Amino acid sequence: MSGQPRGHIEIEFQGICSHFLNTVPGVPHRVVLPDATLYLTGEMVTPVVTESGKLGASDPLAYMLPPHFAQVYVVDDQGVATSIAAYVDDAGISQWIGNMGLLQVGLGLQVVNACQTDLQYPDQTFAQYIPSIRPYVTDYRYSNNVVQGGRAACYVDLFRGSVGIRRFGEALHAVAWMETEGAPIVQLSTLAPPDQVPGASLSRIYNATMLPLRTRLVVANRGFNCSDARFDFLWHLSTNETGVPRYLPQPPYGFNGSTLCDEATRNDGVNKLFALGYPCRNLNITQQDLDPIGMAQSCSNSQYP
Repeated sequence: MSGQPRGHIEIEFQGICSHFLNTVPGVPHRVVLPDATLYLTGEMVTPVVTESGKLGASDPLAYMLPPHFAQVYVVDDQGVATSIAAYVDDAGISQWIGNMGLLQVGLGLQVVNACQTDLQYPDQTFAQYIPSIRPYVTDYRYSNNVVQGGRAACYVDLFRGSVGIRRFGEALHAVAWMETEGAPIVQLSTLAPPDQVPGASLSRIYNATMLPLRTRLVVANRGFNCSDARFDFLWHLSTNETGVPRYLPQPPYGFNGSTLCDEATRNDGVNKLFALGYPCRNLNITQQDLDPIGMAQSCSNSQYP
């Protein structure tokens, strides 16, 4: 591959993207997008100090987390978004990627022609600013099925390059940068055999996809309607082996910095979601629907450990 021009790829992780460092054997950094396509309801109880000065428990606070959807798309210099499916020449993969890069099955992604020899974290901004999951769950233990077994919306495995952060409002997104030998090549694979007609081969599908010489790739896991953003960080806790716990040692990240949407706006958002085709995962969205990226602290990425 010598003599080819150097390529460059930037991968920005938006919304509910959980980063697991040195957790998966042989993978120094795996980004897990938990499957968050269903409404999640529950109650949250946190510690409080009573009037007598003793430690007690808060009254249960009910929540309803709206669906979030995994997407992978390329953004050009003019800000136009194109589904990664437009670059895939294998129908076995592209058929599982819908409008604006919405993933219909769990998908794995890895850049295979990066030039760097290792993975670095310049200035340690990632470790310093991306919130850890551990302080929000007593004795957190990640689910092997979710983090290693393919029971997720997307995995992105990072082996080379550099990782930092980008702020979007109060939300913290991780960003990975890599130089590549020639145009960036990403390997896409289904995380588990996709559902097919009886008698079809139920094997995982792999594909090597070439992207533009200089690529900005967005990997997102986000909703499309206004909600009570105070609770959004709870989606990261769904990677816990027993799910989102009822009792938390402290309120979730960003809880105190967010406010509830007014009821009319929230109801309009729910109606819009169904109008876009929910509960089907291949929502009928356009680029205009991508604009309201969550800006609250609770819409940040997370990391483990």
